[in-house]
Amino acid sequence: FIIIISKPLYADNQSLSDAKNACKSNNIENFEKIIMPLVNDNNPNAQYFLAVQYLKTSYCGKTVRPNYKGSISLLKKAALQKHIYASYTLSSLYNPKGFGRGKVRPNYLQSLKWAYLASSFNNEYAHIKPSDSDDWNSEKYQNAFQMEKQFNLNKTRIKGLISSAQKNLTEEQINIVDLHTGECLQNLS
Repeated sequence: FIIIISKPLYADNQSLSDAKNACKSNNIENFEKIIMPLVNDNNPNAQYFLAVQYLKTSYCGKTVRPNYKGSISLLKKAALQKHIYASYTLSSLYNPKGFGRGKVRPNYLQSLKWAYLASSFNNEYAHIKPSDSDDWNSEKYQNAFQMEKQFNLNKTRIKGLISSAQKNLTEEQINIVDLHTGECLQNLS
């Protein structure tokens, strides 16, 4: 007779929310105590959140130098789990006109690869429709609509990154990125 006890599915989301609150209240010790197990368990949302913190000059209220290497490592892990914002952020970091300007070595091939991956990911909120008993104005649907709106805005930005990178690459380089991106997507399926 074996009893398996597991944490509820929402536990990771609650923990991530707790980590964000700890960071907002400048409690670095509590933040890291909560976030690191999630990051180590390959939670893409936690990896993305920590990566974004590493890009800032203020880490949970403490003035720090941005950790681009650590951020890129976490962003890649999250992106390879189909985290669209991580892919978008990587593309922008590698683009010489993006937010890595002067901080990350420009690489149009990497920028294009991560933008292609981001553009291939589906919006999990795109098909949310309330049932007859649900209210369109409920918080659940309003949040979903806001997420879809943000997703569509990011898709537009991703198209801009793709265009920018393609203008600076040869057709052969673009074809290589296409091939590599296709292989990546097959591995993610």
